[in-house]
Amino acid sequence: MEAGLPKTDRTLRMTWLVAYTDASCRSPDSAWGYLIVKGVATEDLDTKDPAKIGEFVGQGHGLLENATNNQGEVTAILRALIRLKRELPAHKMDHCVIVADSLYAINGLTIWRTAWERRKFVGVKNLQFWHPLWDVFDQMSEKYCISTLHVRGHQGIVGNEYADSLSRSMFSLFPKAERNKLKANLWTTE
Repeated sequence: MEAGLPKTDRTLRMTWLVAYTDASCRSPDSAWGYLIVKGVATEDLDTKDPAKIGEFVGQGHGLLENATNNQGEVTAILRALIRLKRELPAHKMDHCVIVADSLYAINGLTIWRTAWERRKFVGVKNLQFWHPLWDVFDQMSEKYCISTLHVRGHQGIVGNEYADSLSRSMFSLFPKAERNKLKANLWTTE
C-alpha cells in the first residue's frame, strides 16, 4: 500500500471515494475508463472479491484518436479527477484515492513532475496531456487529500478490471470504420 493512505479501521470505510482508472489501445487510437466507488476499506483497494468493492458512485469512458496508451492512462486519471471534483462535496468527503495500473501515469502525477519542471520539461512527452491533469490535481489538492496507489494490471483486481473493460468497450461502441467517419478528437460517455 502507498504511504499516505489512512490507517484502516471500520470507521474509515465510508470516508473516501476511490477512482479506479485504466486505458487500452488499438492502434492508432486509445481509450480510457474509470470507476468511482465509496466504502472500500484500505486493505480492500486491490480486492479480487466483488463483494468488497464498495458502493457504485459513477463511471466514465472515452476514446482518443491517434493517441498512445500512455496518453489514455493520463486522460483516465484526469477525467476521474474532474468527476471526483463534483462527487467529493456531494458525498461530504475530503479524501480520495486514485488506483491505476500505470506507473507512468502515477509517477508522472506524483514523482517525476518536480524533476521535469527543473529541466523546464525538456524531452518530456505528452505535455498536452500532463498540463491539464496537473492543473486539476493542483486545484483539487488545495481542498482535498488525494492519494495514489499503483496496482498490477490484469490480476483480477475488481475495480481495475472494471475500468479496463470500460476502456475496451469504446472500441466496440466505435469500430474502426465508424471512428474514421467521425474524425473526433474525444468521444466520451460519462
